[in-house]
Amino acid sequence: MGELVAQPRRDVRDRLGLRALAQANDKRLRYRIIGDGPLRKDWEDLTEALGLSGIVNFRGAQPLDRVAESMRACHVFCLPSVRESGGAVLLEAMASGRPVIALDFGGPADIVDGHVGALLPMTDPEQVITALTKTLASIETQPEHWAECGMTGRERVETTYTWPAKILRSRESRRSPERLPNASMVRIRGSLPWLR
Repeated sequence: MGELVAQPRRDVRDRLGLRALAQANDKRLRYRIIGDGPLRKDWEDLTEALGLSGIVNFRGAQPLDRVAESMRACHVFCLPSVRESGGAVLLEAMASGRPVIALDFGGPADIVDGHVGALLPMTDPEQVITALTKTLASIETQPEHWAECGMTGRERVETTYTWPAKILRSRESRRSPERLPNASMVRIRGSLPWLR
């Protein structure tokens, strides 16, 4: 989800996901790309060249309600970007109860771990593609693990990243500046309607 724009070393960019799908060679997989930009045609051409036309679906730019609907409909949210400074979209996926896959770089490295999905090492492109291929295969072979990651991710968002959780941590830090609460110490009661 996002803009399909050029970056330095664009041959290594988010196309890693497409190349991993081709390596997986599993016709049961489906990969939705939501977003638009000047590289969309390049991505569509690569999709066709890799023989992935029946697997990859380019949805283009979508209104927020459609983005949320697509996120809730997926089994796992994959962000194989090498230029992700924040990672807010990962938090949105986690809030929707979806396990996440990202690369160990930038903002995602602070958000994703083995409890909420998979954080793949940023080595060279071929190793990233191989790791991503294996991770995608494990979604089918370990569905309970991935479902648990989705539940843990949602809980982490509720207890760490919501405004009430941040306010509670801020209040705690003023009471005891030498000991900031971690995610397991912060618990918000009640329902958060925006997470549904």
